[in-house]
Amino acid sequence: MRFAYLIVLLCLSFNSFGSENSEYAVKGAGAMKCSYFIEETNKNSNNIKLFAGWVEGYLTATNMHSKGTYDVTSFQSTNLILTLANGYCKKNPDDYFLTAINKLILQFGNTRLEEKSERLILKNDNKVAIIYQKTLEMAKAKLNQLGYKMSKEAEFLASDVKNVLRYQDEQGLVLTGLLDEKTLLHLFY
Repeated sequence: MRFAYLIVLLCLSFNSFGSENSEYAVKGAGAMKCSYFIEETNKNSNNIKLFAGWVEGYLTATNMHSKGTYDVTSFQSTNLILTLANGYCKKNPDDYFLTAINKLILQFGNTRLEEKSERLILKNDNKVAIIYQKTLEMAKAKLNQLGYKMSKEAEFLASDVKNVLRYQDEQGLVLTGLLDEKTLLHLFY
């Protein structure tokens, strides 16, 4: 009991993470320069797995400690995030890898999930995409804004597949008929 009381007291004494001037120690791959990340990516080094693991941990911590956030990456896979970070780092080799990821998190803000959402499996022929229900709703709304007549149902219907195929074709994307991450990336950004 005394230990639990001590933990509560310690937690209450901290207002925020980091020091008063918002400085904090960055651990692991986040402390590496973008130039090192690019070098390791170009070599197809096993160290890329360290960057990937760091990203996943950092995103989990971001989800945990960001008020009003369930998932800051509502459809972006770790591989996609590393690809986007690669693009940023090529333009900004002297920045830290942490900076690249933080810039991406800021860009992802308009598609972040504020609360838990069911995961759905979308299928078309032999292709599959797994997305959150809320991401499906956001994508349908965006496609409707662009003039594609998406269904109002919570499911992903055959008519939705046809409209996504039309969108993908008109945008020069791979024709999957699904709201896969490349389609969603193009749609939202």
